[in-house]
Amino acid sequence: MSVKIKYLENLDAQELDLLLQALPMITLLVGAADSDLTDEEIKYAEKITHIRSYNERELLMEYYEDAEKTFVYHLENLVNELPKDSQSRNAELAARLEKINPILAKLDQRVAGYLYKGLVSFAHHIARSEGGFLGFFSVSKAEEKWMNLPMITPVSIFEEEMDLEGEEENS
Repeated sequence: MSVKIKYLENLDAQELDLLLQALPMITLLVGAADSDLTDEEIKYAEKITHIRSYNERELLMEYYEDAEKTFVYHLENLVNELPKDSQSRNAELAARLEKINPILAKLDQRVAGYLYKGLVSFAHHIARSEGGFLGFFSVSKAEEKWMNLPMITPVSIFEEEMDLEGEEENS
């Protein structure tokens, strides 16, 4: 892949490709943690990715645009190539997502922080996408285990940096 994304231009093709696969990996990890990935979860993940492609911080808008273009392709590949049992599949997905840590370390702290925050927020949206009763109890124990993406080291964003952009926190 030879795509260059503003604010991620110092990444090589493999690193960028891994970041573009992150949203489909998170969808499969969290969405199928308790069973199979449902059509509702897939559609919701695509919707969140699409919304973020135009309603996100400028720092990450291009990332989400490209992630949206490749989302279905990457998700289908993951479903076809990974083990069918959730324990093995989740172990493999966690190992792949852990490889994002050195990539985040290469980025500007602010970009890395917003990207990390966006990935965790995305995981929370996927975990809550299957309603429960009136929105209560919608996150299963299996989803809860993964929804904070424990394999990715948190990246903090300084409050004064957030204030510089004059933006509220996006979900």
